[in-house]
Amino acid sequence: MKKRIIYSATALCLIILSPGCSKDNTSNGKQWHDLGSSDVGNSIVTLCSDPAGNIYAASFIDENGQYFVAKWNGTTWGKVGNLTSKYCIYHLCSDLSGNIYASGIVDNTETYNYVAKWDGTSWTDLGLHSSFTWDIKSVTDKNGNLFGTSFNGRGEDVFAYAGGNSWSNLGSIDPNKSINSICSDGNGKVYEMLYGGTLYAPVIAVHQNDVWEELPSLTTNTDNDISASCTDASGNLYVAGHLYDNTTKKFYAGKWDGNNWTKLPGLSGTVQCMCVDPQGNLYVAGSISFGTGFDVAKWDGSKWVGLGLGSNLHKNI
Repeated sequence: MKKRIIYSATALCLIILSPGCSKDNTSNGKQWHDLGSSDVGNSIVTLCSDPAGNIYAASFIDENGQYFVAKWNGTTWGKVGNLTSKYCIYHLCSDLSGNIYASGIVDNTETYNYVAKWDGTSWTDLGLHSSFTWDIKSVTDKNGNLFGTSFNGRGEDVFAYAGGNSWSNLGSIDPNKSINSICSDGNGKVYEMLYGGTLYAPVIAVHQNDVWEELPSLTTNTDNDISASCTDASGNLYVAGHLYDNTTKKFYAGKWDGNNWTKLPGLSGTVQCMCVDPQGNLYVAGSISFGTGFDVAKWDGSKWVGLGLGSNLHKNI
């Protein structure tokens, strides 16, 4: 498992899409607005919002070289509580009550990594621990259920949060492999995307009724990899990452409707993250080259449409 630690001297200007103050016929009245950066030495690797619309980001770096979570108050970024980590906080998510969960290589004095919860007042260790060198992925679904991954001595397992410091081990379709991404549809299905390595294509599996089942292969390319996933309100699963079609010579995202895979083609690079909005629109972000740098794109039902960032958004999101 790769230990991903980010060192960057590049300032990142965090951008958010919001209604413009004046009419813009070329962008349907929507513009990208710069929310600034908490520090010139930071690279933002994860974002989330709570039900009230507050925006949280990580991993900012403080004056002591420690990573932390920050919240946007409408004007500036401010540190959230006293959570700090020597290494990177890769994952943020929220639940229906507005609690924020942080994970990644969130370390306890280099003893173990854990999932941390912010309840609006303080951070607490939720008890899901992993070997110090392993990145804990965490995600919430539409019902606020929390899931995480943890090292099992060989690979990784998926865990469901059961309250307090308790977690239920859901296992994995292959406990000897590492997990690149997890997501849940909120209706009892939990998905895992396994790292295939250099010899095997990526594996996608679903957990339902206490049983793991491998989905039909999206790709047989052994050099492909899936690093992002999400679901929509209808229960469709979307995956992306380094998925390359040798015929079209383009990258793509995949959609699983419960029976079949559909390729969403036309990307010109790899995807680092993806999400679905409340209206069911699918977005991806990464080095997808609609401009000259890091881009965000929206699937319009037949093709990917760049949202106009080009080189204005640094690549370290």
